[in-house]
Amino acid sequence: MDWILFAALLFVLAAYFIKGFSGFGPALIIVPAFTLLFNPITAVSLSSVFDTVTGLILLSTVFKSVKWRAVFPAAFFLAAGAYLGVSLLSLIPIMVLKIMIAIVVCGFIFILLAEKKIDYSFLKSESDIYLYISAAIAGTLAGMTGTGGPILVIFVKLKHKKDTFRSQIIAIFTIGAIWRLFLYENNGFLSAFTIETFIMIVFAVLGLAVGHFLQKRVNEQRFNHYVALILVIPVLTLLLEVLI
Repeated sequence: MDWILFAALLFVLAAYFIKGFSGFGPALIIVPAFTLLFNPITAVSLSSVFDTVTGLILLSTVFKSVKWRAVFPAAFFLAAGAYLGVSLLSLIPIMVLKIMIAIVVCGFIFILLAEKKIDYSFLKSESDIYLYISAAIAGTLAGMTGTGGPILVIFVKLKHKKDTFRSQIIAIFTIGAIWRLFLYENNGFLSAFTIETFIMIVFAVLGLAVGHFLQKRVNEQRFNHYVALILVIPVLTLLLEVLI
């Protein structure tokens, strides 16, 4: 096993452990890490493959608790944004993509560390327009960089408690992943399926299973802090690569 595949498997395992635990977040590890191992377009397209497979598995475990009337409108705006983002993907220089990925991940680290210190309560009394706008922005970022979820996560979390929030976000992001996979394939961005890809999918499912098993047994606040610290590593590496 060469070192690139070994590193990729470790990143996949860690990323989808986080997805199994929280219902979101794998692209924030996979995309920056895979951008270092491969190229940004390969990174975001492979991320959509993993997200589709693991999303469908995870969705099957929460299907009955999903409020589909709330999911479908958000998923529609997410899909519309993703279409725009994928259309722009081939027009953006690789170095700019790397900077965008680093900025998105830094934003999510800030959100994880801040938690309740930031007051978003003024949004709770408003209509779902903020949710739909955030879904469109998230879809656009996801289409371009593979990492658009954090902005949508904030608004979905405002409206739901932990368990319901997790079900809703799993459903929305699974629909989004399927749509992005179709767009990447249709635009010729999807890498050829290889034995290495299959092995990475197996590790993604393994990480997902462990995270899902532990999600009710771990203190979420402390876990978010650990995730934020882990995410600092690929961000710093990406920024150093851009600067050097």
